[in-house]
Parts: sequence; C-alpha cells; structure tokens
Amino acid sequence: MDTQRVFAIDYVVYDAIKTLDPISDGFAETMQQEECTGSDGKTFTYAIAIWFYIDNKIVVDLKDYEALGSWIADVMNLLDTIPRDEYTFYANPTTVTFTFLAGNSESLEVIVPIKEYWAKADGKSGEDLFLMFYTEP
Repeated sequence: MDTQRVFAIDYVVYDAIKTLDPISDGFAETMQQEECTGSDGKTFTYAIAIWFYIDNKIVVDLKDYEALGSWIADVMNLLDTIPRDEYTFYANPTTVTFTFLAGNSESLEVIVPIKEYWAKADGKSGEDLFLMFYTEP
C-alpha cells in the first residue's frame, strides 16, 4: 500500500463517518511503511498495518451501553462497505479505536480488534457489542 492509498483511505474514512455524525471524526493511520522493489524494478512503499480511529462521538450518558455499542456497530458496518482490498492489500487491519465524549471532561475509549469483530459480532445487540470490547480502566 503506497502512501497515496493510505491518505485516500484516511479521507474515505473521514467522509464516511461524517455521514453518520457530522461532529465525529474518523481517520486511518499506518504505523510502519516499508520501501520495496517490485519485480518490474519499480520502487514502492507499503504499510505493514493500519489502524482506524473514530473520535469525538458526543453522547448523553457514557453508561448507555446499548447506544455506545450501536454506534460501534454502525461504524463497523460502514467501514465494511469500504472494499477490504482498498486497505488490506499489504496492510493488516488491526483495530478501530472509538472515543466517546460526555459533558466537558468525561471520555471513554473502546478498542475493537477488526478481525475479532468480523468473526464474533454478527447478531449481537449494542450492549453486547460494547461489553465484548470495552475494558474498564
């Protein structure tokens, strides 16, 4: 995955999240990029892994696990509409980190491993999804 494709996915994620909630933000990040030479002799850069971040989801109550989990499901379903070969060509999708905000200073973070979500989340309620991935600090 070259750097241009990483930036393209970043914009796709940002725009997609805005369709669900205009206040929330979404972006993609690569941790490591490697430069290689292809069989044709051309040099290209690719990412080893890619992470997604969904930030600034404002909620009324951080204890409303049904609503928080439903947001997770909505976002994961939306991300699943992006063709996987767009961001898994060389990169291994790792996690989606969700940040929920309530009031002026309350926040909560949930990290969802993408492959685990794909394997186990089907048919779960919002609350079940939230509890599956949330770890108390």
